[in-house]
Amino acid sequence: MAADPRPLRLRDRDKGKSVEEWMPDHQPTYESKPLRSPAQWLQSTPLYDKLYALYHDAPWTTRQIEPFVREYKIDMSEFEPRVRRQMI
Repeated sequence: MAADPRPLRLRDRDKGKSVEEWMPDHQPTYESKPLRSPAQWLQSTPLYDKLYALYHDAPWTTRQIEPFVREYKIDMSEFEPRVRRQMI
């Protein structure tokens, strides 16, 4: 497949508007097809994607966040506090 570079649409919260950002040195995420590896075929399915997202949204995975932030020295003042979802 040929590359079809497109700008990445971002929301600038400080200015309150959408901006487009180009990443010329970055290969698009979905530019190529999976290879013959069974693992790559499995990981490219929508069902796998949904299950992977459910796992990473699970309550027990939140304990991995703080060590990650400390290890990579991420300034959390740049981010909004997380709003917890309430079960209805």
